Amino acid sequence: WIPLLTDNQVNRVSSAIEFVSGRKVMGVDPAGEGDDLTVWVVRDNFHARVVATESESSEKTIAQRTHDLMKEFDVEPADVIIDNFGIGANVAKEMLLIDHEASVTSINWGEDASDEDVYLNKRAECCFATKEWFSRGGAVVGDELQRDITSYMYRNTLSGKRQVLDKPRLRQRLGRSPDRGDAFFLSFYYGADLLRSGYQSGVVRSVKK
Repeated sequence: WIPLLTDNQVNRVSSAIEFVSGRKVMGVDPAGEGDDLTVWVVRDNFHARVVATESESSEKTIAQRTHDLMKEFDVEPADVIIDNFGIGANVAKEMLLIDHEASVTSINWGEDASDEDVYLNKRAECCFATKEWFSRGGAVVGDELQRDITSYMYRNTLSGKRQVLDKPRLRQRLGRSPDRGDAFFLSFYYGADLLRSGYQSGVVRSVKK
């Protein structure tokens, strides 16, 4: 197993940055009780940051918080990517009870990759999409998110496909759960490039404290 990304490859900024207008994606890594956190990460084509965490969650609280954050950061329902494992399995249903138009994207990390010849599963494909994003100047906010991202490991299987170390073994290796990292990588479900017609490119601006 070798590192997916090194510290030098993960661009980081220390203070909060304002998202420019245009398409944004939200990754949601749900957790219930215990040491794991429910984490929400929002990113655009230039930067990503953790926008909320929750130490104790239920399907209802995750759905309500997700709905509120969608409104706050102007994220379209289809661009909300939720891991449907465990407690996350019913979050999409709860979202529809709050708002019948809030049809979010609920995924299984183990589903087939779009490029099945290269990646073992969608998780590996999402993780490797970040390399392109960082190489174009994408940056994350804060040390904790950077630390999670650089903890991910990968290898090539005997069949030549890229495989990312699964979360249980990664948790065992780290002594903690990389929840921020998982939420970040979920935001790459549609790939690295989020440009759409009308997207306003430009330099990101720091938020005034």
